[in-house]
Amino acid sequence: MCIDKVRKLKRKIGCLFIDVEALYSLSANFVKRMIFNNLNVLEPFWVCLPMESPNSLSYLEPTWIWWDKDKEKIWVRGMPQNQFVINEGNNKFDFYEKNMSFERFVKYFGAWYGKREKAACLLGLRTDESLNRVRAIFHNNKVKYKNLEYSTKVNDVTYNFYPIYDWAVSDMEKFY
Repeated sequence: MCIDKVRKLKRKIGCLFIDVEALYSLSANFVKRMIFNNLNVLEPFWVCLPMESPNSLSYLEPTWIWWDKDKEKIWVRGMPQNQFVINEGNNKFDFYEKNMSFERFVKYFGAWYGKREKAACLLGLRTDESLNRVRAIFHNNKVKYKNLEYSTKVNDVTYNFYPIYDWAVSDMEKFY
């Protein structure tokens, strides 16, 4: 819907895809197809920077850093090769700190992309994946945009919106 709208407005929008290295090839292929089919309205950022996240698969390593160059030999898949990939060799984000969390990165991206002016970020967050995601949408202490439950104020210039928060896996399969 966003792509259709900006196409009618003859504008472009930023498209942030944070590639966590270990993802389904179907997801990566979908993102690639969406970007290349809509380059006339998208400014893509395919981020493959080392970031840290919890690792529920190991007692010995409680966190995981994807795209860690020191562990390149055991990467789940190779670094994507397209002109939109942003990695340690061509990082353009002044707010990025090595191994920062995904959540911190997203928090700063909107203000960076909007050049510190008003920005709305649409995030593909599905609450059926975890209780933490449910809390991100429905916790009572957050500031919302015009009282919309699926919005969250990030900072003075950025709001996040979660348009697919109530989708299930079966909805995603239909969309792909």
